Amino acid sequence: MNDRKKIHRFFLEDPLLGYAARLHGLPDLDIYGQGGPLLTLIEAIISQQLADKAAKAIFTRLEAHISGARGGALSLARSGRDELMALGISGNKAESIVTVCGMAGRKELDFDELAAMNDDRVREELTRIKGIGIWTAQMYLIFGLKRKDVWPSTDLGIRKKLSALLKKKKPMEPEKVDEYGKRWAPYRSYAAIYVWRS
Repeated sequence: MNDRKKIHRFFLEDPLLGYAARLHGLPDLDIYGQGGPLLTLIEAIISQQLADKAAKAIFTRLEAHISGARGGALSLARSGRDELMALGISGNKAESIVTVCGMAGRKELDFDELAAMNDDRVREELTRIKGIGIWTAQMYLIFGLKRKDVWPSTDLGIRKKLSALLKKKKPMEPEKVDEYGKRWAPYRSYAAIYVWRS
């Protein structure tokens, strides 16, 4: 049995997520992050504390903004804060994006090196950058590096939807979400996608 079939069967047999596994099949992590590691990280920064639809609209505008620009996403290192804010990006996020692109251009942020690190080291390296917290690092681990066992227990969507699946009236606290998610190790990234889709 190949790895994907094994993981899918793991969720098909799960009492809470089995229906989602039958409905959606196994999520393909490879369909995410097609624009490359830098754009994937930028998208995660943009998505902080935003509804999915709003984040996608802003990111689409950003992609159009850099389309054809020399250097692609790296060109954002030269963009001013106001230029990015005109696309609907908040001031703090604009500063983070300019910083990240500058670091990437100078190889202070090396995506090949990140890919060779374990999850904890990736979180440590990314969260030292101003404007990148644990959630953003987790999104990069899932969608940029395709890591299979990342469980974003502080994510409001996860907290709300998991609570609804468990028929709880209020969103669970992150600590309880974290504890509950242990049953899906070592495939918690897939569990997160199933919960988001629920």
